[in-house]
Amino acid sequence: MELLNTVHRVGFKTVLHYVKDIGWSVRDSLVEVNALGMLVSIFPTNIVVNDVLNGRVKDKELILHILNSIVSSLPVSITLEDYVDALKLPGGLSIKRYEGRIVNFIANELIDVKVEQVNPVVNSLNGFMVKHPNATWACCFPIARGVSVQIAYWHGENGIPPGSSITYNTGIAKYGLSQSDIVLLAELTADRLVAMFRVRYGLKPKMYSSLYL
Repeated sequence: MELLNTVHRVGFKTVLHYVKDIGWSVRDSLVEVNALGMLVSIFPTNIVVNDVLNGRVKDKELILHILNSIVSSLPVSITLEDYVDALKLPGGLSIKRYEGRIVNFIANELIDVKVEQVNPVVNSLNGFMVKHPNATWACCFPIARGVSVQIAYWHGENGIPPGSSITYNTGIAKYGLSQSDIVLLAELTADRLVAMFRVRYGLKPKMYSSLYL
């Protein structure tokens, strides 16, 4: 497993020391991180995964890849955090090219969601609601200190179609995540958010069942 190999290369005790600074839980010989509702427990000799969305094997593979990129970047120093459009990140133009498909997926698949339904779903994926100046609702999904994605959603009205946007924590640039890793993180966040709404409220696909198709 890629992540476990990286932990062995860096040294488990060193990893224990570093991940405290990025907000992961550390106790004795265990590191835990809740990534989008997937609880990943890292032991010296194995990794155990418990997913609130059971059976999504592809998600497990992709989330462990993101976590591996984060661990491979340690140590990092995050002094300032803000949320910006992809174009303000290094290599942001490459990220932006793929983002349209993601925001369209969110906008169309969540068109029937009521505001009061959002918070329970977001919480179940280890996210939280945030204030937004003009969106109907907005939420944030942290993976590590400096690595998080915010999603904002606008309900359509008066002939205006629904819309969504994605912004990224500026701290993500401190890590060794590639542009494709950042796109992958946005895809994972959107896909799992929509999947959890479907599980909890019985929503049916409107465009397609997953961003991975």
